[in-house]
Amino acid sequence: MSNARALAICAGLALAPAVALGLGRFAYALVLPAMRADLGWSYATAGSLNSANAAGHLAGALLAIWLIRRFGAARVVSVGVVLTALGILATGLSGRLEPLLALRFLPGLTGAAAFVAGGVLAARAVSPLGPRAALGVGLFYAGSGVGIMLSAGLVTPLVAGTPEAWPFAWGAMGTIALGLSLPVVLAARAVGAEAGGSDDEAGGGAVSLRPALLGYGLYAAGYVGYITFIIAAVREAGGGAGQSALWWAGLGLAAIAAVWLWAGLLRWSHDGRALGVLIGLTGLGAALPLLAPGPVGFAVSFALFGATFLSVVTATTNLVRLARPRAAWAAGIAHFTLAFGIGQTLGPVASGAIADAMASSDGVLWTSSALLFAGAAVSLWQRRVA
Repeated sequence: MSNARALAICAGLALAPAVALGLGRFAYALVLPAMRADLGWSYATAGSLNSANAAGHLAGALLAIWLIRRFGAARVVSVGVVLTALGILATGLSGRLEPLLALRFLPGLTGAAAFVAGGVLAARAVSPLGPRAALGVGLFYAGSGVGIMLSAGLVTPLVAGTPEAWPFAWGAMGTIALGLSLPVVLAARAVGAEAGGSDDEAGGGAVSLRPALLGYGLYAAGYVGYITFIIAAVREAGGGAGQSALWWAGLGLAAIAAVWLWAGLLRWSHDGRALGVLIGLTGLGAALPLLAPGPVGFAVSFALFGATFLSVVTATTNLVRLARPRAAWAAGIAHFTLAFGIGQTLGPVASGAIADAMASSDGVLWTSSALLFAGAAVSLWQRRVA
């Protein structure tokens, strides 16, 4: 497979995280203020929906290894992304909490399976790229930024001034997600047909990844509070819907640009340094609205957070690719997704409860930044893997 074709396949696969995370998970932050206003929710109740989605993500990570072994990664990502799109589409069908919890759980379940399987296929597709393999993996995870940018253009015009229109926002995102599923299916088939290499290639499998796993779990618990409640924080500070959408789109654009911004760091880091630096910068991004209140602080926060938070995921996959033989990549990526799922399941409810206690979203940002800085410190203990 040529380098250009390998990168093109990664770009097609990148629409899987665009659906599973960009639209299925992160876009909830844009819809949340309208749903809170229309349904009269507290912060903790709003956070519980993201915890339901995170619980589904956790269950999907647990099932992913078995599904990939039973059906193959190409089939899992193809079916998973379509089911996730249908779940997004269905989220606007009820205004009652119990059905909404179920409707948020199911896309988390199928999205996690698609996310793990897509990561495995991307790792296989970049095998011919050699030192540029990290760039290809980063391209896959940057797909979430595409979903973020699309949601900014879809959701804000629908709910601005009309909170009761939030079901239409979910419907629009689900429709777009279905359209994005087709390139994923085609790219997955291409990997299955062309990706070669021995299952014994790459990695040694002897080095423990526990520091990176623990740091990644703390990262998940910290990042999810920010990504869930940052738009609510902007609105509390007096920001309008248009300003929120612009900054949210900027976050997505920064996530895409990060593929090239951190390519050198990821290429040469074979231990926990890249992971620790990226998590630490994400923590700084989460803390900026508190350290520099006002529009400038928010704008820089969105840009810095967007430029780092998906590259953290790229760093973990890069560690797995270097530390484990090819046959163990699915299990390694699933283990990191499991740590991620545990962290992001606990994060939203805890952060929401703190925000309710403080009667402000500042509590979420303090909690998020503290967890992220802790995750950065732990990750630095990860020793060289290759």
